Amino acid sequence: MIFPALKPSSRNFSPGLVPLTSFKAMSGKETRVITGSAPVSHTCSISFQNISEAIVKQVLDHWYGRQGTALAFTLPPEVWAGWSDYLSAVNAEQEWRYESVPAINAVSPGIMSVSVQLVSVL
Repeated sequence: MIFPALKPSSRNFSPGLVPLTSFKAMSGKETRVITGSAPVSHTCSISFQNISEAIVKQVLDHWYGRQGTALAFTLPPEVWAGWSDYLSAVNAEQEWRYESVPAINAVSPGIMSVSVQLVSVL
Protein backbone atom coordinates (compact mmCIF):
# COMPACT_ATOMS: atom_id res chain seq x y z
CA MET A 1 0.00 0.00 0.00
CA ILE A 2 1.55 3.26 -1.16
CA PHE A 3 1.44 6.48 0.87
CA PRO A 4 -1.07 9.09 -0.40
CA ALA A 5 0.28 11.04 -3.40
CA LEU A 6 0.45 14.41 -1.65
CA LYS A 7 3.00 17.21 -2.01
CA PRO A 8 4.26 18.08 1.49
CA SER A 9 4.65 21.60 2.86
CA SER A 10 8.00 20.56 4.29
CA ARG A 11 10.22 17.53 4.42
CA ASN A 12 13.30 16.71 6.49
CA PHE A 13 15.43 13.80 5.34
CA SER A 14 18.42 12.25 7.09
CA PRO A 15 20.37 9.59 5.20
CA GLY A 16 21.09 6.31 6.93
CA LEU A 17 24.44 4.71 7.64
CA VAL A 18 26.12 1.67 6.14
CA PRO A 19 25.77 -1.01 8.83
CA LEU A 20 28.95 -1.95 10.60
CA THR A 21 30.07 -3.76 13.71
CA SER A 22 32.92 -2.40 15.78
CA PHE A 23 35.28 -4.51 17.89
CA LYS A 24 37.60 -2.88 20.41
CA ALA A 25 40.58 -4.76 21.85
CA MET A 26 41.86 -4.24 25.37
CA SER A 27 44.84 -2.45 23.81
CA GLY A 28 42.43 0.14 22.43
CA LYS A 29 42.76 -0.91 18.81
CA GLU A 30 39.44 -0.81 17.02
CA THR A 31 38.39 -2.97 14.08
CA ARG A 32 35.28 -2.23 12.06
CA VAL A 33 33.52 -4.76 9.88
CA ILE A 34 31.01 -3.53 7.29
CA THR A 35 27.98 -5.83 7.56
CA GLY A 36 25.87 -4.52 4.68
CA SER A 37 26.21 -2.97 1.25
CA ALA A 38 23.65 -0.18 1.47
CA PRO A 39 22.79 2.52 4.01
CA VAL A 40 19.95 1.66 6.39
CA SER A 41 17.66 3.58 8.74
CA HIS A 42 17.06 6.70 6.69
CA THR A 43 14.60 8.99 8.45
CA CYS A 44 12.08 11.33 6.88
CA SER A 45 9.77 13.80 8.54
CA ILE A 46 6.91 15.02 6.33
CA SER A 47 4.55 17.85 7.14
CA PHE A 48 1.35 18.98 5.42
CA GLN A 49 0.23 22.45 6.57
CA ASN A 50 -3.23 24.05 6.32
CA ILE A 51 -4.92 21.21 4.47
CA SER A 52 -8.51 20.04 4.42
CA GLU A 53 -9.89 17.46 6.79
CA ALA A 54 -10.39 15.10 3.83
CA ILE A 55 -6.64 15.08 3.11
CA VAL A 56 -5.82 14.46 6.77
CA LYS A 57 -8.24 11.53 6.60
CA GLN A 58 -6.21 10.06 3.70
CA VAL A 59 -3.10 10.09 5.90
CA LEU A 60 -4.97 8.59 8.86
CA ASP A 61 -6.58 5.92 6.68
CA HIS A 62 -3.10 5.00 5.46
CA TRP A 63 -1.81 4.90 9.07
CA TYR A 64 -4.62 2.54 10.10
CA GLY A 65 -4.21 0.49 6.91
CA ARG A 66 -0.54 -0.06 7.75
CA GLN A 67 -1.55 -1.02 11.29
CA GLY A 68 0.38 1.86 12.78
CA THR A 69 4.11 1.20 12.91
CA ALA A 70 3.77 -2.47 11.89
CA LEU A 71 3.67 -2.65 8.09
CA ALA A 72 5.97 -1.12 5.47
CA PHE A 73 4.98 0.93 2.42
CA THR A 74 6.53 2.92 -0.42
CA LEU A 75 6.43 6.66 -0.99
CA PRO A 76 5.16 8.20 -4.24
CA PRO A 77 7.31 10.73 -6.16
CA GLU A 78 4.97 13.55 -5.03
CA VAL A 79 6.37 13.26 -1.50
CA TRP A 80 9.80 14.20 -2.88
CA ALA A 81 8.46 17.20 -4.88
CA GLY A 82 11.08 19.92 -5.17
CA TRP A 83 14.01 17.50 -4.87
CA SER A 84 14.63 16.43 -8.45
CA ASP A 85 17.55 14.10 -7.67
CA TYR A 86 16.13 12.33 -4.60
CA LEU A 87 16.90 8.96 -6.22
CA SER A 88 20.59 9.63 -5.55
CA ALA A 89 19.80 9.28 -1.84
CA VAL A 90 16.80 6.93 -1.76
CA ASN A 91 15.94 3.95 -3.95
CA ALA A 92 12.51 4.32 -5.64
CA GLU A 93 11.48 0.93 -4.18
CA GLN A 94 12.65 1.90 -0.68
CA GLU A 95 10.13 0.83 1.91
CA TRP A 96 9.23 2.90 4.93
CA ARG A 97 7.25 2.49 8.11
CA TYR A 98 5.78 4.97 10.54
CA GLU A 99 8.13 5.70 13.41
CA SER A 100 5.37 7.23 15.52
CA VAL A 101 1.72 8.26 15.45
CA PRO A 102 0.86 11.07 12.98
CA ALA A 103 0.62 14.44 14.76
CA ILE A 104 -2.49 16.42 13.85
CA ASN A 105 -3.09 20.07 14.65
CA ALA A 106 -6.49 21.74 14.11
CA VAL A 107 -5.82 25.20 12.64
CA SER A 108 -9.43 26.32 12.11
CA PRO A 109 -12.73 24.59 11.34
CA GLY A 110 -12.07 22.10 8.54
CA ILE A 111 -8.40 23.13 8.20
CA MET A 112 -5.66 21.05 9.77
CA SER A 113 -1.96 20.30 9.69
CA VAL A 114 -0.46 16.81 9.96
CA SER A 115 3.09 15.57 10.24
CA VAL A 116 4.48 12.04 10.07
CA GLN A 117 7.83 10.57 11.10
CA LEU A 118 9.10 7.74 8.89
CA VAL A 119 12.05 5.36 9.05
CA SER A 120 13.31 3.21 6.18
CA VAL A 121 13.21 -0.57 6.33
CA LEU A 122 15.03 -3.17 4.25
